[in-house]
Amino acid sequence: MSSADRLPTADLPDSPHARQLRAGFPWLTFNPELEKDFRCTHFDENLVHTRVNLCLAVAITVAFSAMDAVVLGPVLNRVPGLIHMLVIIPTLLIGLAASFSPQRHRIYPPLAMIAATILGLGVAATQIIATLGGVSILFPCLMLTIIFIYFMGGLIFYHAVAANVIVMFVYLAAGTELELPGREFAYDALALGGVTRIWRADVVKLGSAPAGGPFALAFVDPPYGQGLAYPALASLVEGGWLEPNALCVVEEAAKAEIAAPAGLALIDERVYGDTKILIFQTGAATPI
Repeated sequence: MSSADRLPTADLPDSPHARQLRAGFPWLTFNPELEKDFRCTHFDENLVHTRVNLCLAVAITVAFSAMDAVVLGPVLNRVPGLIHMLVIIPTLLIGLAASFSPQRHRIYPPLAMIAATILGLGVAATQIIATLGGVSILFPCLMLTIIFIYFMGGLIFYHAVAANVIVMFVYLAAGTELELPGREFAYDALALGGVTRIWRADVVKLGSAPAGGPFALAFVDPPYGQGLAYPALASLVEGGWLEPNALCVVEEAAKAEIAAPAGLALIDERVYGDTKILIFQTGAATPI
């Protein structure tokens, strides 16, 4: 921001709000003298949403518990079922009850932080048990973690990050100690911690797939009309980025003609106005 764009603060009175304007928000928080008031106001303004989120979290937990019972089977699901019914749901109900307490401004924030960490650890434990049984349920585990830690009670950013870091490292430590099968458990831990891996590269010269690849799904959305879709697809194939039966979804201009590079087959093509969507698959037996 240029000096011309800054707020004129020289003539402001010596008040907490004026001092905050002069200092800015370098750590995404208010000064201590204002932070408490902000948290109370924010909590009150979102109290109805917080209670609704907690009720939804209970319903979602019950739904995922039923799904785990089908996916894991009665033997493998015994402990995860107990975690859902005796740890996660009671913790959510305690948080819901605390939101109705006259002392909620004092007791709910630390309770939410502790509860979010407990819930994340419960989800991590479920994932570990499933992995030991040879079943991958990372997606529902990831969904539960996001719901609990980020939407349980409007946790402050740094608190949410702390809860995620604790869950991630506990999962990594337990996975290493138990020698979970496959190398993927480390990437599962990153997902449970809400981490995304980003690579900066030329899309038409990707090179070899990084650790964690190959991948099952790729989205290609190049600038329209510049002929970049074909070389991008070819680069994905040549670099080994795509696993068997992987899908590549391409968005281009409706008038664009895109040939399938070696190793990919076009299985679907649709036009929406001036946009064309093409779906390619590796190893497809019946291209269109």
